[in-house]
Amino acid sequence: MSIEKFNKFKSVSFFKRDELSGIKIKNACAEAELFTQGAHLTHFKVNEKQPIIWCSRKARFKKNSAIRGGIPLCWPWFGNLNKNPDSVQASMGSSTSFAHGFVRNFDWKLIDFNEPSPKQTIVKMALFSNKETKQMFPHTFKLLIEFSISDQLGISFSVINTGTESFSYSSALHSYFAIGDINQSSISGFDQRVYIDALDNWQQKKQLGAVNFNSEVDRIYLDAPDKCRIGCVHQNRIIQLATTGSRSTVIWNPWIEKSKRLSDFDDTEYQEMVCIETANALQDFVTLNAGEKSNLTLTVSEM
Repeated sequence: MSIEKFNKFKSVSFFKRDELSGIKIKNACAEAELFTQGAHLTHFKVNEKQPIIWCSRKARFKKNSAIRGGIPLCWPWFGNLNKNPDSVQASMGSSTSFAHGFVRNFDWKLIDFNEPSPKQTIVKMALFSNKETKQMFPHTFKLLIEFSISDQLGISFSVINTGTESFSYSSALHSYFAIGDINQSSISGFDQRVYIDALDNWQQKKQLGAVNFNSEVDRIYLDAPDKCRIGCVHQNRIIQLATTGSRSTVIWNPWIEKSKRLSDFDDTEYQEMVCIETANALQDFVTLNAGEKSNLTLTVSEM
């Protein structure tokens, strides 16, 4: 579907920000912004409420460069490739020294758009394997992502193996949430869950009670729940996340010192955000045989 065919829809408009092409959605219920590079959502808010998705004030909108904030899509590996299971590493090709895969740097194709009601807007994008992707991931695939913008944010990410051989991958919806004040925020739903502490020699630990923040946090929760909540005392609200197709969740906040080292990130912005990443990480990787399809979903709502 060409961009011109989208112009008949009342809730959509197109724009450029620096080097990237964007899609602005504003319906009777909510608003959002998407970029075709990386199929990257950078903004979502329900009318009259505060934004739920966070994006850095220093974010750059450049070609072949990830945007700091929003919901970057990590695929076909999560984090550093050498930290992924052998099955995932064996599926990769060359030029894989960078983190979080390559699809967030590729332009996706707009394939469908729908307005089921004045209060809901649906956008679908796709990415197909090509010569460039096969240098890093020597397999044939089709990726589909669907965004539903209404009184809640819905994301459905599908991977289809369109080749003749099986492959394995890890992935994540690397979601940044706007919380107002990290010191007055906590995450519930992970009590008694086991996690890997990436800041303590990848040791396995157990969560006791809610996740609170007083230092840098970088954890991969195993056998994660399909629902969790962010309590934002400063904003007097609760954000709920519901997922399917994921048994691992990453929770991350860079805190003070790492914030100073991060690119495209203001030194104090760690106070305003937390990442809760719907993932297929570590042993929660996915293997698809020829013709098979997998699906990862995230629904975000304010309570």
